[in-house]
Amino acid sequence: MKKTKLIFFAVSFLTCSATSYANSIAPQSVEAFVTAAQKDKIVNVSPNSKGLDVVIVDSTNVMDAKLSESLPIYDQAIFGTPRNYQIQMITKVKRWTEENKTRLKDASKNVAKAVTYQITEVPAIVINQQYVVYGDTVSSAVNKWREAVKNGEIK
Repeated sequence: MKKTKLIFFAVSFLTCSATSYANSIAPQSVEAFVTAAQKDKIVNVSPNSKGLDVVIVDSTNVMDAKLSESLPIYDQAIFGTPRNYQIQMITKVKRWTEENKTRLKDASKNVAKAVTYQITEVPAIVINQQYVVYGDTVSSAVNKWREAVKNGEIK
């Protein structure tokens, strides 16, 4: 009877320890590839989480839409000739581009990163630059990764 209890205790302890270990391991990096519209729903962890990088894949489209909204429609009473309107709009776009140079460069890097990982759809969560989960939240993707580590599917 004592031997059975001891074996039961040992198995229970090892099972609990393995589960605790799997839940305690944390990925080195988590990259969430999302659209601007998906960000709040998919990134359901603190944006300051260690190793988390949120990549907005449509940021250039969002920036372009904001720029387009800021450009006035041609009105002869305001701009005079169409040529004068064109000159003013070109000046405004050049200024905007200069002011947003860093953001545009970052947006290009984000697209290149998605291409490098061969991301085929968003949302996509890339863990430790090797494990990809599509269509899920960050926390759920990390839990799937932990389960895969626990099962020996990945290192």
